[in-house]
Amino acid sequence: MYEGNSKVRILEFLPDAKLEEVKSSGDSSRKNGKTNTYNFTVPHLPSDEHHLHVNCTAAREKSGGTVTDCQVFFHIASSAIRPVMAASAIVGFVASLLQFA
Repeated sequence: MYEGNSKVRILEFLPDAKLEEVKSSGDSSRKNGKTNTYNFTVPHLPSDEHHLHVNCTAAREKSGGTVTDCQVFFHIASSAIRPVMAASAIVGFVASLLQFA
């Protein structure tokens, strides 16, 4: 995984993060079997936000098809955002109540 141009180990700042493949049921609409779905879960957010990405390359088919490169981006929010948002909402609520006092 990369943050900017620097290679990072995600488990150093997100020790509880998990990337798990979602197993499809037999009645799934994905009949071709070539598409995988994953859930990336971060139960405890870090104190600062991170913008990460991974580079990926499609597996080369036996028929010699073209290979497509891609990037997958992850935006990990900061745990500090929630208290700030809550505090501003409370201040706005108190200010509106004071208008009626």
